[in-house]
Parts: sequence; structure tokens; C-alpha cells
Amino acid sequence: MIIKPAFITPVFEFDLNNTDLNNKLREDAYLQQKNNNGRVVSNVGGFQSNHVYDTPAVKDFFKTIVPYIEQVKKIVNYNNDLNLEGLWYNINKKGDSNKMHCHGKSIFGATYYIDAPQDCGAIAFENLDKHIVMNSDNDAYDNPYFNGFYNLIPKANHLVVFYAWLNHQVNENKSDKDRVSLAFNIQ
Repeated sequence: MIIKPAFITPVFEFDLNNTDLNNKLREDAYLQQKNNNGRVVSNVGGFQSNHVYDTPAVKDFFKTIVPYIEQVKKIVNYNNDLNLEGLWYNINKKGDSNKMHCHGKSIFGATYYIDAPQDCGAIAFENLDKHIVMNSDNDAYDNPYFNGFYNLIPKANHLVVFYAWLNHQVNENKSDKDRVSLAFNIQ
């Protein structure tokens, strides 16, 4: 028997392995939390900052990730210029999560994990095949052809890039430590 994956929706993961940048971003995230009330969009509890574009940490971050975004564009054969549409920090404490959502008008969504302790909550991507989602018992087995969700366990210093229309949620943080990330859209 030959199994052919007819429709593939890639999720790209890169290890940035940049401790200095990670430390700057962590400091910036907590500074944003201290200095503004944030907003409620998909977050259930936790802190989500307003859009941040011009801090030194964010500027350094974008200089660092350009080659990774270019790799994604090349793999998916996307030749248009891409622009940053929004960028925000998320700080999820124990019990916090993010409900199912997508990033509408953008081409790509992305999350960079600054701190991702064990059991801090996977990012769960919903299968685009609604028949699979309706008929799958997600906890019963791990089969990439029939799962309703793909759960990616976050790792500190990792960048995850995905199609913006891919529905996803962030599962509950069950750790006693904060899960800190920087999310953004590319249009």
C-alpha cells in the first residue's frame, strides 16, 4: 500500500538559538505588561499587549528573522513582498489560554517563544478537513492522517510560522511558570 498525502498544510519551526535576543525580548514583554493594560482578543486570562513595533528588542528581532521568513516564502513559492501587519506579546500564567482563532487578512501568522516551560500549553492547529474534526477522537490515538488537531509543543527560542487562516488555539498553561511569546502577522 502507498499512502499519498494529498493536501498538506505546513507549519514551519525554526530554532533561533539566540539567548541575548531572547533576554531582550523577555525584558521588553514584561515592560509592556507593566506600562499598559493590554487588550483582550483571543486570550482567556493572561496578558496580550497592544501592537509593538518600535522598541529596540523588536527591531533586533525582525532583523534576525528576515532570513527565516524568506525561507518560508521560497518553500511555498510566494514571490510578493511581505509586510508586518501586527505584533504583540503574550504572557500566559498558570490557567491561562487562548481560544480558537485565525489571523484573517494576513498571509502568515507566527509566534516566537521566549519562555516555554514544560506543560505551558501546546499551540493546537485545527485540521482543515472538517469531516476529520467532526469524527475524530483526538485523545484516542496519534495518527497524522486522522487527527482533528496538530499539537505543537512550544520550545523557548523557537519561531513557528504558519498560514494565517489556519485555525489554532493555545491550550491551558498548567505550569507554575509564565509562557511568554511574541506573535505577529505578515501580509
